[in-house]
Amino acid sequence: MRIAVHPALQAQGLGSRLLAQVQAEAQDKQLDFCAAAFAATPALLRFWQRSAYVPLRMGERCDAVTTGWPMLMFQALSDRAGVVSRQAQLRFESRFLLRLVATPEAYETALILACLTGLRVPQLCSQDSLQRLQGFAHQQRGFEDSLPELRELLGCRTESANMMETIAAFPDADRELLVARIVRLETPEQAESRCHIQGKRLQLQRLRHLVALLLNSLS
Repeated sequence: MRIAVHPALQAQGLGSRLLAQVQAEAQDKQLDFCAAAFAATPALLRFWQRSAYVPLRMGERCDAVTTGWPMLMFQALSDRAGVVSRQAQLRFESRFLLRLVATPEAYETALILACLTGLRVPQLCSQDSLQRLQGFAHQQRGFEDSLPELRELLGCRTESANMMETIAAFPDADRELLVARIVRLETPEQAESRCHIQGKRLQLQRLRHLVALLLNSLS
């Protein structure tokens, strides 16, 4: 089925009420899950995430008409579907991160953050990784040596903290810097065009400060 709310009536909770009704009918029929497919934009992703839908698959080509990326999202309604959902979310995350490295120009930062904040499978940083990250933030540990732990940190999700949600609340320049250097794996020169922080040294200083903030959010 298709559901839509007239633009003049949006932002009043009508869409969420429609989805809740769909979910209630699906549960009455003892269905395992609800799913939705649409052309993804950051705003649309946030809407579906607020209704407990998680990203499972993104198409490889942007829609020429809507300029959105084909997205499949999923809401588990049974324990069996919950297992499938967790496995699929981890596959989505792995493939999406690889795609960002292969085609870093294809996705805007707002869409990257919207996709990754929607994942709900818990991911923890190991104690060894946290120690190395403290070394990066406070003891001049090198960026390249710390990169595996930095990527692990950005994917950290617990009941009390979701790193991508924390990053999404940062100022634009900080978001762009973190995503460019750690997620897209771009050079300082490439990152400069996004975050407008000039030079490797200044970028590194800012990254150390931001990682310290992220580590504090875990405590």
